[in-house]
Amino acid sequence: MMKKATIMKGRLDTAIEERKGLLKEIENVVPLTINVLPTNHQLLLSINDLTLSYPTKQLCSNITATIEKNEQVLLCGNNGTGKSSIINAIIGTFSGKQSGDILFSSALKISTVRQDYSDNHGSLRSFASSSKINYDQFLNLLRKLGMERATFNVPIEEMSMGQQKKVELARSLAEPAHLYLWDEPLNYLDTYNQQQLIQLIQEKRPPMLIVEHDQNFIKQTATKKIEI
Repeated sequence: MMKKATIMKGRLDTAIEERKGLLKEIENVVPLTINVLPTNHQLLLSINDLTLSYPTKQLCSNITATIEKNEQVLLCGNNGTGKSSIINAIIGTFSGKQSGDILFSSALKISTVRQDYSDNHGSLRSFASSSKINYDQFLNLLRKLGMERATFNVPIEEMSMGQQKKVELARSLAEPAHLYLWDEPLNYLDTYNQQQLIQLIQEKRPPMLIVEHDQNFIKQTATKKIEI
């Protein structure tokens, strides 16, 4: 019994030390960078009475919202209410019926993080070239997000889902933009990466419209919430 108790105590001590190490690692996260373009416009995006639907399904109706410089607006609500469709409507890819107005400030450049990024493929170098982003900055962001250097030679379509998500996220971070539209950015990311994003948003305050369910992320990043 004494031997078992000693072994159990050793396991508990190890678990406690590992937990302390994890907490210390989260407290000292490697900071990410984001390529936010300066703008003289206070109001970047205005949505007025937006209604979206498909022939057999109503999504959302009479949505009105604004996004101003340095605002982080969180779209919240149950699945199937049209949050992702609102982002698609903003970038012009919504395939259903749409009414209402979406107005942009002049020369607005938008960067997205999509839920479906299955069209990302090929080498990281060719992907960076086609995305018109700086290759070295792109790789640096992937390293900060924890991607191993050995993975840099793997075609994107052969990467794990978590690695593909980091590619999508790093592309958006490296892309010069005035406004960022992120659709569930925390999917496939671990606690460390999530804390990196929270820290980045809190420090840089890039103008953003984000779809996310995680309450801790919403609490720590949102300057404004829109319930759908």
